[in-house]
Amino acid sequence: MDAVIAALKAQGIADADIQTANFSVSPQYDFEKETRDIVGYWVDNRVRAAFRSLPKLGTALQAALDAGANTVYDLRFTMDDSESLLSEARALAVADARQRAQTLAEAAGVKLGKALDIRESSNSYPVYARGAFDEAAGSAVPVESGQLDLTVYVDVLFAIR
Repeated sequence: MDAVIAALKAQGIADADIQTANFSVSPQYDFEKETRDIVGYWVDNRVRAAFRSLPKLGTALQAALDAGANTVYDLRFTMDDSESLLSEARALAVADARQRAQTLAEAAGVKLGKALDIRESSNSYPVYARGAFDEAAGSAVPVESGQLDLTVYVDVLFAIR
């Protein structure tokens, strides 16, 4: 594991972005014999690493594998600072609610008034990051492009006149 961690650090992964996720040792027995002789041990030593450069992701994964990592799983794409995108999604959700309410008000022959109540729950707002993901796709370990979704719902109660 020392070699794997060193390889990750050599790829630019910061110390703060590497964390031990699990360490366990379990005896392995020979069940072919009548005695329960321990024939070895199963060691599970896992680290969790945050990769902050998508173009370098495949190369960093390959370096970890070359250094001895034999299991890589639970790859997740997230955003460090999604608050500005969520704020934008909220504004778009409220604008969409107003437009829909305006259409309904016009169809009903009434005028749309001011918002009386606004509540946030959740609605899908896609965040297209294909450019950054596509740069990573040519890496040593293939990394597929994708899309992250941020979710914001708003319920708005408008007055009618």
